[in-house]
Amino acid sequence: MYGELSKVPSLRPVMPQGAMYMMVEIRVDHFHDINSDKDFVEKLISEQSVFPLPADMFGAPNYMRLVLTVPEDILMEACSRISQFCLEHSVEKPPKRSCP
Repeated sequence: MYGELSKVPSLRPVMPQGAMYMMVEIRVDHFHDINSDKDFVEKLISEQSVFPLPADMFGAPNYMRLVLTVPEDILMEACSRISQFCLEHSVEKPPKRSCP
């Protein structure tokens, strides 16, 4: 999960040190319509059905907390959905490909 989320420019995961969760920094300045961890989490739940916790409640604003105690296939699907969500809300959208 760490490796997959490390590839997303708008996120910065923190390698877990034996914990059952991972903290991930949300670079809110990389999004056109997200202003906080709570905003990110609410939209992620609504649009992608991925349910992290906003880490502001743990004293870490603009981070989310992801639980790692689910099967690996579910974690990888969650990573894919988080990545897609970040692309859709990114300030810099990837260029659309035109058909020849």
